[in-house]
Amino acid sequence: MWYLTGDDGIQDARYGLLFRGRRDAQWQVRGYRVERGEIEGLMRKVAETPHVAVLPVTGENALVISMAVFVEGSPFSVKEMRQRCHQFLPDYLFPGQIIEMSLPRNRNMKTDYLALHHHLAQASCGAKNTGGT
Repeated sequence: MWYLTGDDGIQDARYGLLFRGRRDAQWQVRGYRVERGEIEGLMRKVAETPHVAVLPVTGENALVISMAVFVEGSPFSVKEMRQRCHQFLPDYLFPGQIIEMSLPRNRNMKTDYLALHHHLAQASCGAKNTGGT
């Protein structure tokens, strides 16, 4: 196996070097390589707002199983955005979650993806603790 710049891994005492994913904004989703910017651009059309952020949702073995889309200021409901996805997105890019919220910003006023990761992790833990929603 070859490791490239941008690959993220850990050293495991039992298994050696384990690949965890990539540090950049490129993911493999259902066999397709996609870029965060590509998905965000399409979701801006779906939501009709410039305030969109996308994160990968990983399952076992750090494989991307779906995407979470954060949207701020859309004139559409989550249900309407899901319906609009059929107009703009191929099936493999359909988001697993669409979350309406004010997007956190870093000190440079850019979207704070780390804060969104924390929000997603907390929401996931809450869903597991309550039996899911």
